[in-house]
Amino acid sequence: MAELSFPFASIGGDRKIGAETYQRMFGTMFTPGIFPRETMLAVSAAGGMQISVAPGSAVLVRAGTLGYLYFNDAPLRLTVGVADGVADRIDQVVLRWSRLGRSVQIALIQGTPSSTPAAPSLIRTEDTWDMCIARVHVGAGVIEITQGMIEDMRQTEQCGIASSIAQLDSGAFWAQQQDLFDRWFANLTAKLSGDVAGNLFAYCSDLDSRTDGVRVEIVNKQYTIAAGAWAYNAAEMRYEARIEDDALQTYTDAEFQLPDEMSGKISMIALRPQTGYMIVHAPAAPTEPITGTLRVSEVRTASEEG
Repeated sequence: MAELSFPFASIGGDRKIGAETYQRMFGTMFTPGIFPRETMLAVSAAGGMQISVAPGSAVLVRAGTLGYLYFNDAPLRLTVGVADGVADRIDQVVLRWSRLGRSVQIALIQGTPSSTPAAPSLIRTEDTWDMCIARVHVGAGVIEITQGMIEDMRQTEQCGIASSIAQLDSGAFWAQQQDLFDRWFANLTAKLSGDVAGNLFAYCSDLDSRTDGVRVEIVNKQYTIAAGAWAYNAAEMRYEARIEDDALQTYTDAEFQLPDEMSGKISMIALRPQTGYMIVHAPAAPTEPITGTLRVSEVRTASEEG
C-alpha cells in the first residue's frame, strides 16, 4: 500500500480500517514513554512488600513504528516477591505489550539474587515488548519495601517521556538565512572596499540625506468639549462641535477618543482636521461636558516646515 488516509465513511466495506492503521498512526505521532500529565504512573512504596503504581498514561512504540496506548485511572498495587536470605536482587516494573494477550499491562519482573545483582533484561520480541518504568532494589532478608529502594526509570532511555515527534527540518531554513547574510555581507564589503573610511563616510552621508529634517511629533492629551459647544447643522441634520488646538493641521492624523464610560452611549465622528481645529459631530447634543483624549500624530519634513 503506497498511500493511506483515514477516516472516511465506508461504502460497502471499501474504507474499513484495522488495528494496524491505528498502530501506525500512534507510532508516527509520538515518541515512546509516559505522557507528562497527572501522576505519570509513579511507583511508590505501599507498605510491607507492596508497591503502588499511580494513575497515568503512556504510549509504547514497538519496533520503532507501531504505537500502542495505555491508560491507568486508579492506583494499582503489586506484591514484591519474598527477599532472598543472603543475596540482593533487582526487580523491574514494566509496561508489557503482549501480542497473544492483545494488551499492554503493568508487570513486575523478578530479578535473580546475586552478590552483584543486575536488573532482568527487557524482553523485546515479536510477541512481547517491555518498557521499564521503575526498578525495585530488594535487599537480602528485607521484609518491607521503602521508597529509597525504588529507582525511577521513567526519564531514562528504557522508558522516556512521550512527546510529539513532529520536528521542523531547520537545515534548509538556516541555509537560506546564511545565503542571505553572505550576499548582504558581500554587498557591504564591495561598497566599503578600497578607501574604507571614505566609502563609509559617503554611505552614512547618503543615509543622512534621506532622513535629514524629518521630525515626528505625538500629541496625546485630555480635551474637554463643553456642553454648550454643540450647534445644530440643519443641512447635515446633526450636532457639531469644534475642537481647537495648534497641533491640528491639514497634514496631521487626528482623533478624539471618547472615555470608556461613554462607549455605546454616543456616536461621535471626527471630520478631517483643518488648520488649528477639527469638527466632531453627533446625532444628538450631549447635555454634559465630554472629556476625551485628543491624539495627533505628525510627520513633517524640512520642506513642509519651510
